Amino acid sequence: MRHLTILFILYVCMIQSGNLHAVQPSYAESKVAQKRPKDHPSSNRDKEYVKDDFKVYYRGKAIKGAHAPSFENLGEGYGKDNRNVYYEGTSIGNAYSTSFRPLGGGYAKDRSNAYYTGRVIREAHAASFEYSGKGHAKDNRNVYYEGRPTKTPDRRPDTGHSSSGNLTSLGGGYSKDSFHVYYEGKKVKDVTTSSFQSLGDGYAKDPWKVFYKGEPVKDASATSFQCPKNGYAKDPWKVFYRGEHVKDASATSFQYLKDGYAKDPWKVFYRGKAIKDASATSFQVLTDGYAKDAWNTFYKGQKTR
Repeated sequence: MRHLTILFILYVCMIQSGNLHAVQPSYAESKVAQKRPKDHPSSNRDKEYVKDDFKVYYRGKAIKGAHAPSFENLGEGYGKDNRNVYYEGTSIGNAYSTSFRPLGGGYAKDRSNAYYTGRVIREAHAASFEYSGKGHAKDNRNVYYEGRPTKTPDRRPDTGHSSSGNLTSLGGGYSKDSFHVYYEGKKVKDVTTSSFQSLGDGYAKDPWKVFYKGEPVKDASATSFQCPKNGYAKDPWKVFYRGEHVKDASATSFQYLKDGYAKDPWKVFYRGKAIKDASATSFQVLTDGYAKDAWNTFYKGQKTR
């Protein structure tokens, strides 16, 4: 521990003295970053490569074998020099530096392979591989979500070709091509593709069914289905939490509060479960999981003593 502390102090001193400077993402990566959401987890990693005249560092740790004069920060945790490619400071074995480029969303490729967060996607066809947005990618054989291929590649029996070229990201983990809908890369069964829409919070629907994370929601009315927030949803007759029916909740007067709490005129709920002894008329949500009514205080749905 003492050794690490000394190294950190030296690292800070080098930055302050001006001998060490951040390696800004390349022009190509800046184009990728423009399409990336501001809260994308890779956004903070874009600034974590630094170098001096002789060494390259990632989060303060020297990268063994990295060639400082030729080193480029590609963004999203990726970097390369004239010999090797790196992800979060670790060399990616057998990656081709000259043809390597980031695609967005943690994806990248070179002349031979496609990658997700530094790992080779072995099923991918590099030449046709491209990022589709919101965790999805595709090539001429398959569709992918967070680097994982679909379990059943979509090949139309009439043509023999994959429909992945028409893949559209719908948000919330859902995507679709001309013939099928997918949730996190897995095909959603018994769905009408043309009219399918993602509603947010894992919910989606077509004209006849409602889905939660790719699975049908039993007895939900698709035509009138609403998603208030944070896992809760309802139609005119029932309330749901993460795809499951919330028993004894009044759909017509149900309202989401915040931080997992919700209520109707008679009951209070926390993450879909009724809170015993809570008074709906006087119930208030505080902060950090706490709430109260006229008589009791609650923490994450449980009455405190």
